[in-house]
Amino acid sequence: MEEQAKRSPGGKLALWALYAFCGYCVWVIVRYWWVVGKIHSVPGASGGG
Repeated sequence: MEEQAKRSPGGKLALWALYAFCGYCVWVIVRYWWVVGKIHSVPGASGGG
């Protein structure tokens, strides 16, 4: 149980690519919420009549 798993350089690269992809996805979602949250709807722009 104490022995660490040995990864090949390709495995490490794949793991870092996965981490980078997940981090990028989180960044995109947070940025989307931040941009959309700053948009305030203009009164009368809903096209209600």
